[in-house]
Amino acid sequence: MTTTDADSGRGSGRRRRPRRRRVGLVLLLLAGTLLSVELVLHVKPTLLPSWYREQFPVLGVEFLRPGILAETPIKGYPVPGPQRPYTGPPPAGLIAPTPLVDPAANPDAHRYPRVVMPIDEKGFPNARVPERADVLFVGDSFAFGAGVADPPALQALVARAGDWTVYNVGIPGIGPIRERWLMEHHGLPLRPRAVVWFFFGGNDLTDVAKTRARLATGAKVYTDNPAYEPVPTFLLGDLARRWFDGLGADARPKPRMTRGVRLGHGPDADVDVWFSPLYIRLLLLDKASWRKNEGLEPALDELRAAKARLDAEGVPMLLVYLPSKPEVMLPSVADQLDVVWDMVTLNLVETPITQQQFEDAILRNLDALREIMEGFARTEKIPFLDATPFLRAVTEEGRLAYLSADTHWNDVGQQALAGPVVEALEGLGVGKGAGR
Repeated sequence: MTTTDADSGRGSGRRRRPRRRRVGLVLLLLAGTLLSVELVLHVKPTLLPSWYREQFPVLGVEFLRPGILAETPIKGYPVPGPQRPYTGPPPAGLIAPTPLVDPAANPDAHRYPRVVMPIDEKGFPNARVPERADVLFVGDSFAFGAGVADPPALQALVARAGDWTVYNVGIPGIGPIRERWLMEHHGLPLRPRAVVWFFFGGNDLTDVAKTRARLATGAKVYTDNPAYEPVPTFLLGDLARRWFDGLGADARPKPRMTRGVRLGHGPDADVDVWFSPLYIRLLLLDKASWRKNEGLEPALDELRAAKARLDAEGVPMLLVYLPSKPEVMLPSVADQLDVVWDMVTLNLVETPITQQQFEDAILRNLDALREIMEGFARTEKIPFLDATPFLRAVTEEGRLAYLSADTHWNDVGQQALAGPVVEALEGLGVGKGAGR
């Protein structure tokens, strides 16, 4: 018995239909799975990778607090912010903060096996929001880093030494305009007995200039920005696109340095240390150049305004000048300026000065901004503490006061500043606290 062509076609069609149904079912299940994942990410955005969220304004705070940037004045900062409590090894951003450093060469990856950073319900680096604070910390990432609980950082050390409740409104990447806003709106309501304001010239002047420029356009809130990018409606598609874009970027070769400068003596004699090229370049500026900086006078205006507000409240203000890492360490590694030159020119196609001109200028102008700030504080009668000599003293002993690749203090640097800060506060009449 033979099968006709028609019969064969009908059998083939019957076989294809189940296959189509199976394919359709698989596609339906896949679509359902993707939709479920999409819904979960909208409900719990903390499941999104941090590298993705941090590409959006203010580290992706709108993933956590939808619409908050439309309500936050440009002079201010969104509260609660995007910062989250952290316990674990040093974050990747501290091990390889720039392409300059090969992460495998950074000794801090093993030097600090455990880091604990508490974050309170407002997004500030505290275990909790107290009813009242004895001392208020104000500043940017240096103040924020002072809130590390393990290893104990400046905030814990000062609180312990003075038996004070120290509350910290430090936030990374902000400048004096936003720092004053945070002090007034989230610090002063706690009725502090003193305010410690940490000034870091490395990015304070840049941030205040950018904020002033934004205000000059008539913008009032964070979303009044042509470059503002809202949270996408479809997260999975945008996540995939940015991930593939990142693959292309990672494929491009990046210049790295496995060699840093070394102290050559003391317990940290053979530890490699790298400087931020930006902060090295800033040290080439003399006093006249600093005074022409578009951010200097606006920053000083903010400090004057903060001092006036605190005077009206009867609260003393301690202005702490924070030097950059190369500002502290260059006198101790002056014999290695060739390595520093390699750092500062690593990503440059052309250099505006010669290596000899660089080496002649870098040490000559090292203290220019510090001297300007000291003179300002003296004129305005603001109590002033210069952190430079204390950090340089540690360095001269052959101990690192800063993280190897990052721009911030390590535990040794925090300890070096604790005593001077406590002594300065006691000099302002802030007696021993009640241990609240």
